Amino acid sequence: MALMLQLFYSSRMSVVADNGLFYARDAMRVLLNCSGLQEVDVALKKKNCWNQFSHEIFYHHGVYLVAKTLGDYNFPQFPETLHYLYKLSVEGPKRSEDSIITVIFLTELLNNFFRDPFPEEFLVLFRNWVNDSNPAVSKLSLQKIASMAPVVNQIENVSSLLLSILDSLFSKDKTVIIRALLTLRRLLGNLDRVTYSSLCIRIASSYCPLMDHGNAGIRSMAIRHFGELLKEMSHYTWMLNHVVLGGLVPLILFLEDTEIRVVKACKYTLAICASELKWPTSCLFDDQNYSFELVVLNICNNLLISHMSCVTEMIADTLGFLSSSRAYLRRASVILIGK
Repeated sequence: MALMLQLFYSSRMSVVADNGLFYARDAMRVLLNCSGLQEVDVALKKKNCWNQFSHEIFYHHGVYLVAKTLGDYNFPQFPETLHYLYKLSVEGPKRSEDSIITVIFLTELLNNFFRDPFPEEFLVLFRNWVNDSNPAVSKLSLQKIASMAPVVNQIENVSSLLLSILDSLFSKDKTVIIRALLTLRRLLGNLDRVTYSSLCIRIASSYCPLMDHGNAGIRSMAIRHFGELLKEMSHYTWMLNHVVLGGLVPLILFLEDTEIRVVKACKYTLAICASELKWPTSCLFDDQNYSFELVVLNICNNLLISHMSCVTEMIADTLGFLSSSRAYLRRASVILIGK
């Protein structure tokens, strides 16, 4: 493990010998052969792994290949390596790159020697890594957790795991948010409805702030996933009505988004909202009959009939969009307030 870290840092510093080989890479190959793991060295050579270590851009894939190949050959030092990695993870490495290498290596070892879900003591590590300060660590952890979707109901403390993923939705890194949204959707698609219902309000509320995210991909995903949640939790509408009403303003305004994927997501989710609230508006989202002002008028009329108490709050929410830098949002806000 120490040599693998040296490989990374030497590649970044371009410390290359005259023959083009890294000292740490050579030492690692010697160590493998002296440990009775000659087959691993040969297999890695066939996979062109040693040459990949010469290029920083391929480094993480090289770490993955080493870990996977060791697992494939059932190397006898597995218990000691696993203990070392666990100790390193619990104590917390000082350098962020140490965390990335530890996550990659530990994931592959566990994949080879354990069936999903991982034992709880290891799953706790991945749960903690979800909100690591290094985005690469967060995404690696989220990616592994997503792969456990088929066995999500066997995970101990699954609620705690889901809450950690919800926290990562507020990351400053948009790629982490996207990975968290995808992971959450995969898990929820397999989650038992009892656990799902206990968390649905918290999950739905977490989607709402992302509907106004500066990234169109995140906006469209959050809006569509909000709709998926409402559809899956249709038997719990009475619990979610206030969340639905609270999310109506961005759902309406972003019907005017310049990004087609956002508009489609809004139409999809608003049709589900209308169905859950027993509003006869779904036909208005058909492309042939579509008119933004007619949709707004119809929703407002239904609000006045069934949820008059929400109108003041919706006006207040809409006023917040009047200062938006996006012209389509300001225009849509004026129309909604007017209606």
